[in-house]
Amino acid sequence: MLAAALLLSLADSPADAVRQFVAAWQKADLVAAARLVDGADPNADRRELAAFIASQKGTTLEIVAMNIIGSRVLVDVEMKARDVRARRRNPKPELGPEDEVFTVRRADGWKIVPAPLERIMELSGASAAPNGKEGLNPSLITILATVIKEPRMQASFIKGAMSGSTRTLAMGRMKELALASIQYASDQDDVFKMTRENVRSLITPYLKDKKAFLDPATGRENVYLFNPWLANVSMVAIDSPATTPLWYLGEGDNVLYPYEGKTIVAFADGSVKVLSQPEVLKLRWKP
Repeated sequence: MLAAALLLSLADSPADAVRQFVAAWQKADLVAAARLVDGADPNADRRELAAFIASQKGTTLEIVAMNIIGSRVLVDVEMKARDVRARRRNPKPELGPEDEVFTVRRADGWKIVPAPLERIMELSGASAAPNGKEGLNPSLITILATVIKEPRMQASFIKGAMSGSTRTLAMGRMKELALASIQYASDQDDVFKMTRENVRSLITPYLKDKKAFLDPATGRENVYLFNPWLANVSMVAIDSPATTPLWYLGEGDNVLYPYEGKTIVAFADGSVKVLSQPEVLKLRWKP
C-alpha cells in the first residue's frame, strides 16, 4: 500500500511535477510536495509551514497557463482569494523568465529544481536583482520549492507571506473605495460631489465589503482618506487620472507608511499602487 502511494507521487513529466507540487501545496501535504523537489527530505520537520498553509483557507494557488520547453516549465501561477472570481485574461498569457521553473529527471521521476538558498535570502532582504544577466528573480513555484527544501526558511517565509497578505487585503479595500467613488461620481454627472467629511456616507451604498474602511495594518477605520483636492471636481477635468490620488492612507495631510515603509494609494482611474515616500512626493494631488 505504501509502495502504491509512492508511485502515485511520481511525476512522469516536467508539467506533471509542477501540477502535483501545486496540488500538494494546496492540501498542505508537504511530504508529497518534498518528493517533487530535487534534494528535499520528505521527512524533515515542516509542521509550522503546514499549519500556516492549512490556516490560509481563504486563498488558493492556481495555475493559469503553462508552456513546456524541454525540462523547463513556464507557468503563470496566481495566489488569490477563493471567493474572488477569475479575472478575464488573455487566452495565451505572455510567459517570461519570471515564470520559469527548472526541472530534472531522477530515478524516481521528474523534480522541481529549487533556487540557491542565497538567492532566496537576497529576495527576503529586499535586495533582489532585476531580471537580466545579473540573475533572474525566481518564479513563485521555485520559491515555494526552495522553502520546502530548506525547512529553516519556514519562519521567514511565513512572516513575509503574512505581510504580503495584509498588504494585498489593504489594496483590495482601497480599490473598492476608489471604484465606489467613481461609480457614485458617474451617477452625479461624472462629478466627485463629495468631501472628506461626507464621502463615507455617500459611497457606503456602493460598497460590497462592510470592512472596506478598515486598514488591516493599523487596525483603524479612519486612515483611508479622500483627496480633498478632488472635491466637486469633474472626472473629465482630471488631466491624468492614473497619477492623481483619489484615496490615500494617512492622518490629515500626512501620509502613513505602515507597510514596511511604504503606503497604498488609489488613483482616480481606479488603480491602486504600493508606493515609497519618494514616489508619493512626486504625485500630482491637484487635478
